[in-house]
Amino acid sequence: CVTAQESIPIGVTFNSDGSKMYIVGYTNDTVYQYTLGTAWDVSTANFSVTKTITTNGKALASAITFNGVGGAWQLQDALATTGLGLTLTNGTFDPNVKTVSMTGAGTAAVSGAFSFYNFTRTGTAVTTDGLTFSANVTVTNTLTLTGNSATNKIFVKSSSAGAQRIITAAAVSLSDVKFRDIDADGAVIPWTGTRLIDYGNNLDITFSAIVYK
Repeated sequence: CVTAQESIPIGVTFNSDGSKMYIVGYTNDTVYQYTLGTAWDVSTANFSVTKTITTNGKALASAITFNGVGGAWQLQDALATTGLGLTLTNGTFDPNVKTVSMTGAGTAAVSGAFSFYNFTRTGTAVTTDGLTFSANVTVTNTLTLTGNSATNKIFVKSSSAGAQRIITAAAVSLSDVKFRDIDADGAVIPWTGTRLIDYGNNLDITFSAIVYK
């Protein structure tokens, strides 16, 4: 519905192939672009706007929510956060061949069907660091999961116990990680790494042998 952007639309036009629609109106001095799922069919219109994010090398200390309202968020440089939360509620996330990294003590949460380029979660010197996924996620380049040590591993799991999350990655770098409810996918399955521990309901991950003393 175009009234979410313009309450009194008065003009409409399309691009040459009918894949884009443009609206103007009385309320705002703005031209709004919509992407049509089916060419020329206005009932399939989706508001499309790309918002850019630049952090200038600063790590963000709070959780981040991307609400594109049908548009896209595009990174202009690497995104680092210690806030332990990334949420995608509307639109799409465009990593733009940039790295997203999450650090800090505690459980980091990725909520929404993100597609990352490089994604990194690095643990600290505590035993309670983790990473949860609420939906299936894709990493088109490298997924890096690094616990602090053999003692202080990070716990990577689904946000809902028993509900597997499919994590697709083109490449992985894994060390000192515990997994639960993770279905590994991508070009490098089965995933391999150093000191990987199976906490149940995982697929296509090669785990380290447990040595009992």
